[in-house]
Amino acid sequence: MDLTPNIESYLSERGDWVKSRELCERFEVTERQLRAVDDRPGLCTMIAISGNKGFKHISLATSAEWDEHYARERKHNIMALKNLRAKRRLRMTLTRQLQNLVVERESGQILMAGIK
Repeated sequence: MDLTPNIESYLSERGDWVKSRELCERFEVTERQLRAVDDRPGLCTMIAISGNKGFKHISLATSAEWDEHYARERKHNIMALKNLRAKRRLRMTLTRQLQNLVVERESGQILMAGIK
C-alpha cells in the first residue's frame, strides 16, 4: 500500500516541519522508507522538502526554505556525478595498468610489460 497520499495529507494538515521520527511512528515505516533508495523515490521524495527540522510539504515551504533545499540537493547531485566520473577515470587507469602486467613463468613475479 502506498502511504504517500496519507503522509502528504498529514504534512499539509500540520502546516509546518514534522520530525522524521514522528512520521515513522505514525505511519509505521522506517526512516529509510521516507527517502529515496537506489532509483526509487521514498515516501516523501516527491511531496516534501527535508532538512534539519524534518520534513515539510513542498507547497508550504517558504521561498528561503525552498531555495536552501534546492541548493543542497543540487550540490549533492553535482558532487555525486563528479565522484562517479573520478571513479570511472581511476578504474580506466587501473585497468590499463593491470593489462600491462606480466607474470614471469618461472618465478611467478609480476612485472610491468614494456610500454608500447
